Amino acid sequence: MALLSINLFLEKFFKQKNASIFLMDSVIAIITEATNITLPKNTLVFKNSILYIKAAPALKNELFMKKDYILKQLQKEVGQSRIEDIR
Repeated sequence: MALLSINLFLEKFFKQKNASIFLMDSVIAIITEATNITLPKNTLVFKNSILYIKAAPALKNELFMKKDYILKQLQKEVGQSRIEDIR
């Protein structure tokens, strides 16, 4: 009985991790499509429905010029409430 409880508990974390990996991969693919720039996963941080990008100012400027397109594509692919803004 205890083993089943632990298994169900750990399964919740596994599902969350898979969802965040899918979101991260989707964001990178859409940014690459829009800008022809591939970002490493460690440059992206998600907090409170906001995507923060840790990159050089020139790269961030390129992303912000195409921000509307990137947000529209993200909303189509991962859902409207997942990412509301890019900073």
